[in-house]
Amino acid sequence: MIKNSNNKPDEIHENSSHHIYQNISDLPPLHISKQTQNRINHIKATNAISEFCYLRVKSIANGNIIDFNLVFDDKIGVQDRIYRTKSVLFLLDNETAYLLIGSELKLDKEQEFEFIHQEFELIDLNIDDDGNKIFN
Repeated sequence: MIKNSNNKPDEIHENSSHHIYQNISDLPPLHISKQTQNRINHIKATNAISEFCYLRVKSIANGNIIDFNLVFDDKIGVQDRIYRTKSVLFLLDNETAYLLIGSELKLDKEQEFEFIHQEFELIDLNIDDDGNKIFN
């Protein structure tokens, strides 16, 4: 990963499976703590993970619960967006990005990854006969 003087990754490597992708956001919906960023980079280096792979946070529906998985991925789809933290580039698809708004990825006491989610007040949303949203 190439870093600029601000210690931010500033180049996305492309191989035959990547299309040109210039849409990088410095405002991710998910905050990743500095300690967690260091751990992610350590795991990537220790396991000799290709520089063409980015951290992907995947959301998986499991009944009434949504699980989040962390994987390294070299594929960028049309529903994906690349986000930049101080030292990590990561991928979120649109749905996962929406689900993680205001959340934090950090390390727990056992140095395992943990998601902390914001509590949001649920809005009762109904649709009228014309298809308009009605907030109660």
